Amino acid sequence: MCAVHLNLCLQFIIIVVIWYCKVVIENQQFQMKITPAIFLLTTLIYLAGCHNISKSCKHPSELKNSGHLANIRDLKAAPELLDTLSKYSQLQVFKIINDEYTIGMHCHVFYKGYKIFLEDYRLFKRKVDNSINSMDNIPTAIDVSTNPTIDYKGAIEIAKKTLDFGQTCIGYSLGFYNINSGISFQPKSYKLVWMVQNEDPNGYPRVLLDAHTGVVYIKDNGVRY
Repeated sequence: MCAVHLNLCLQFIIIVVIWYCKVVIENQQFQMKITPAIFLLTTLIYLAGCHNISKSCKHPSELKNSGHLANIRDLKAAPELLDTLSKYSQLQVFKIINDEYTIGMHCHVFYKGYKIFLEDYRLFKRKVDNSINSMDNIPTAIDVSTNPTIDYKGAIEIAKKTLDFGQTCIGYSLGFYNINSGISFQPKSYKLVWMVQNEDPNGYPRVLLDAHTGVVYIKDNGVRY
């Protein structure tokens, strides 16, 4: 977002310069009202603003995960789902499904306050017979140290060498990742990882790397062909 603001700011300055030159050429009388001093002062003010925006992007921010990302009051027709949320505080609802057939929720999963990346817990209630179905499970134990060998600064350096982040405002967070994700009939094997990504909601580019070894598990610049 900061990079976008910076580009818009520079574009505005270019437009102002073009406009001023046009006024000088076409209207000498108006030129007396918009003096070079006023023009220069206006330009410097916007440049200072752009500099502050650019400067703020140079400092990575820790991405916090707290509270549901969807309105759980929309689940009032499924008290079983609300009961599950009351029992498992490590669930964070980010999407709710409510159509003619089903009411359900998609949840991020946390363990001891750390997000389990790219792993969701889903719970649905069928309206035709009130049956409850779930997808995946909620881990009860992850035997992995939560003390990273590589700190967030080191993780960001690795991420920048892996993908071009350009002027992106970088965000980072520590969590877990199942390295057997997507592999059938394999037990879950969790690793402590850093997620380094664009701090904007779209989250690209992003790099997921081992917080102990630095091994990159996932890299994604968000480009789709």
